[in-house]
Amino acid sequence: MKKIYAFLVFTVMGLCRGGAALTAQQTGSEVLMRIFDAAVTVEDKLALVEGAAAGKDTGAGEFFSNALETAVLAYPGCTTKAQKKAAEEMARLAAIALGDAKHEAAAPFLWKTVETFFDADAKAEALVALGKIGDAAYLPAVIKILKNVNATPSSWPAIQSRAQIIAGGAVRALEAYKDPAGYEPVFFASVGWLGVRTRKQAHDALKNISSDPTDFVINVIKSPALTGQPKGANIFGVKYQALRAEAASDAGADRKAQAALAALSEGWNAGSAEASAENKEIRSMRLLALDLIRRYGAQAGDAFAYDAKGPSLNVLGEVPKEDRDTSEELCAGLYRSYDQGDADEKKAVLRALAALGTNDAARLLGVFLERVQNARQWNTLTAKDEVLVRVIIPALGAARRKLSLEGLQIMQDDFKWPGAVRSLAANAVRQIEAGGR
Repeated sequence: MKKIYAFLVFTVMGLCRGGAALTAQQTGSEVLMRIFDAAVTVEDKLALVEGAAAGKDTGAGEFFSNALETAVLAYPGCTTKAQKKAAEEMARLAAIALGDAKHEAAAPFLWKTVETFFDADAKAEALVALGKIGDAAYLPAVIKILKNVNATPSSWPAIQSRAQIIAGGAVRALEAYKDPAGYEPVFFASVGWLGVRTRKQAHDALKNISSDPTDFVINVIKSPALTGQPKGANIFGVKYQALRAEAASDAGADRKAQAALAALSEGWNAGSAEASAENKEIRSMRLLALDLIRRYGAQAGDAFAYDAKGPSLNVLGEVPKEDRDTSEELCAGLYRSYDQGDADEKKAVLRALAALGTNDAARLLGVFLERVQNARQWNTLTAKDEVLVRVIIPALGAARRKLSLEGLQIMQDDFKWPGAVRSLAANAVRQIEAGGR
């Protein structure tokens, strides 16, 4: 019987495409719907839906909407496994077709599909269809579904499998909605307990949901605890991934600079026991923050501006407030990363300061240069200092600030230093004299 119905479907669809003599009132979809309504069993109705789906008739929205409604209403009364499977498959195929057609009138029954069916694939495709249709009335409900999955990890394979499918559908739906409200649950899905495939799917969707997630990212970075994550989640790992999402976004330079400053400060949050130089995730977050400062700091606008009313952290000593030009919070974070970070972090600080090129950046570089100068004078210079001085000096040259000239001129004339170091100092002096500010 199913083969007969499938044959009828393809015959009707072929007649429609070939311009056969059907009256204007009796379209191909109407004929298909008559055949569908005449079919007795769920299995026979499924055969018609399968044939119509294979035909990809974008004008058959009413037919698929009717098929979905039929599946939803029939499902509770299905008594055999075969009937349930047929209803589930019919709902799944109809949902795909309705989403592709953006058939808005089908939204209520698409949501009923999510609520009614046990089958994860049918639920997932109904969620995707809602996203493609873009009915905002169901957006909060789709968000809630993904939040619930994020917050309830399971070690049972069967439950895990269902959760992966449903979460994947919710992610695709929120990506299609393109509403920033969907960013939070999709982000947490990308870093949570779900499988690699679903996490990657969520990660890839983020840029399509919000071009500028900075406010959310800063909130995650600064939060002492994270809602929407299972108990025991690696909070600093999540903060690091949030900064990575910011770095990959289309946010402007000033916005990325704001997030980087928040991450650098949080990375040295003395109130967090985990925030140590040895902590892998926190160190990774600080290194990324430093790289973002290097890349976007010079274009940061007011993000790194000095606030004369803010607290003084005395990183630069007694510099008059009217002469300051860089955020005290930023200077403090950079100083601490240089002071307590490992060799890679120290070098990242120096590169960031060179790129910033402000007077305060040059002052910080001068503080670090004075350290190695003193170590040379007192014969306490280490091999690591020998490496760092070869990075500090070019950074001062790149910053091109005239206030650095005196220290560099002293170094170029100090024969306690090797010729290579004095040559670097001389080059830096020439850079500043040629175009210093």
